[in-house]
Order: sequence, then C-alpha cells, then structure tokens
Amino acid sequence: LGNVSGRALPPSLLMANLQATLRAQAASEEPVRECVTRANRMLHRSTEPERFATLVYAVLDAESNHICYCNAGHEPPLHFSGSGEIRRLSTGGMLVGFMEEASYEDECLDVAAGDVIVAYSDGVTDAENPAEEQFGEERLIEVLQGAADLDPKEMLARVIEAVEAHAGEAPQFDDVTIVILKRME
Repeated sequence: LGNVSGRALPPSLLMANLQATLRAQAASEEPVRECVTRANRMLHRSTEPERFATLVYAVLDAESNHICYCNAGHEPPLHFSGSGEIRRLSTGGMLVGFMEEASYEDECLDVAAGDVIVAYSDGVTDAENPAEEQFGEERLIEVLQGAADLDPKEMLARVIEAVEAHAGEAPQFDDVTIVILKRME
C-alpha cells in the first residue's frame, strides 16, 4: 500500500517503478526492513530528487499467522486485537526515495484469532464533506469497531459506504485504498 508525490515523473510511473522494485526485493526472503531499505536506495537512484513515496510493506506467513511489516512514512495501519485493543503499526522509517541512506526498522507480530489489520491510504481519513470536515481516523475506527463481527469484504463495504456518506457531494482529490486482513479462526 503506498502513495506517491512529486512533479517530474508521473505518479503512475513512479508507482510502477516502486512496485517492480519491491517485487524484486520480496523474492530475496530478506527481512522486511532490508527489502524497504534496498527499495528506498533503488528508488532514490532512479528518480528525480523531488520524487518520493510512502508505503507499508508487509509479509504474512499464513501458516504461522505471523506478519512482519515496515511502515515508510505512511498512515499507520490499525491492528484491532480480538480482545478489543487498538494499536497503530508505525514501526519503520521515513518515506522512500527521499534520502538514499535512510534506515528502516520492522516489527513482527502474531495475528491471533479475531484480529484485524487495516491498512489504508490518507484518501480515506482525508475525505472531506461539503463543510470541509475530514472523515478522520476516529470515524474510521468507529466504523471498523461496529463491523468487527463481519468478514473483511463486508467490513470494507461498510468503510466505503461511511466515507461516501460523509463526503456527500464534495469532490474528492485523493484515492481511497483499503486493505483488510482478518484472522477468522
């Protein structure tokens, strides 16, 4: 999940470059932080100085229900534990492509039964209504808590409905991207 910014290279080309770079890194089976560090270095070397991206890079081992992630300047994904605790997954570092020698950290956690992890673009929380009030993280959390018993597809539909209802007729200038992971067992 990621956002791109800058002027010289169209965002779609920068995103394609970043995705290809991450795919190449993912095949290496290196720690997540190393993949993001190398992707940052490669992106910095292959784009103009004013080009950068934010991203959350995560690797899930579906057999062990273990996930490792690195957040590079992106909106922190939300981890809802089955017990009701909410945590922002912010371990990582600065956005990618901005500074060649940036360093990154990663965090690994077990996904327990009933846990939900939600990664989203800022277009979700920044969506404005006609009064220029943003949807915000608090509303997002409320919607997700109210949909906690649903499957991920239904949770996603609830969030999209809530964002659209909030925005009404106000024009939106950013993408709305959401990834929901839920351990069902």
